[in-house]
Amino acid sequence: MKVRHAHSWRSGSGNKGRETMIAIHPIHRKMAEIIHMSMDRNGNIAISPVELTLLLPLLRQNLELVRRIDELKELSFQAYLVGDTEWQHEICRQLDALEAKMK
Repeated sequence: MKVRHAHSWRSGSGNKGRETMIAIHPIHRKMAEIIHMSMDRNGNIAISPVELTLLLPLLRQNLELVRRIDELKELSFQAYLVGDTEWQHEICRQLDALEAKMK
């Protein structure tokens, strides 16, 4: 599910008025489903070996996703600093491709 909010960022990041997207990546949805199935009535989580086996690959995929997004954001900032708009646009296309996978 995608929810779009148009608002001004308060962090001073220069994104004033830029539309932001709140999305749930399939990796996160699968992790949430596994944890939900592992909860008791009181909200306590008891992860069995089977559930742990399901979670570990998802956690690794999440780590790679976060690393890639952080890497691209840092590269985009470096491209901005050196004034290379073509490079920055290419990086933004890569970020957009990652965002498109979020459904």
